[in-house]
Amino acid sequence: MFRSIALLNKGKVDKWIAHKGFGFIVEEGTNKSFFVHNQGLKVPEGAFRALSVGQEVEFDVVREGDREKAINVTAVGGGLLPEGPRPPQRQFDDRPPRQQGGRGGFNGGRGGYNNGGRGGYNNGGQRYENNENQY
Repeated sequence: MFRSIALLNKGKVDKWIAHKGFGFIVEEGTNKSFFVHNQGLKVPEGAFRALSVGQEVEFDVVREGDREKAINVTAVGGGLLPEGPRPPQRQFDDRPPRQQGGRGGFNGGRGGYNNGGRGGYNNGGQRYENNENQY
């Protein structure tokens, strides 16, 4: 259960990890650092929830277990925060392609589905050329 500690604290964003959606706010006067999650930000409906380093904000502090965190984070004066910067898109094309082949699996190796050899479905196992060896 959340328990409110103080109302309307003022501070600046010290660190924001955009791709993970959380960061830390340093309170004015005490220099105490509070964790903040993007769900605790008050933004216009449909806006991207993010903060910028150095941005001045107002917030409430709650104790969750033995930790304190910032919630209801707003712009100075209590207004909604502007839409934050979006993190850069991750590039997956930089990775080397996966290796193909090897043993087993579909369509290859020992016991594979097609041309598997040694008991595979197609072209595998022993073949009978004439009827006398068949059952």
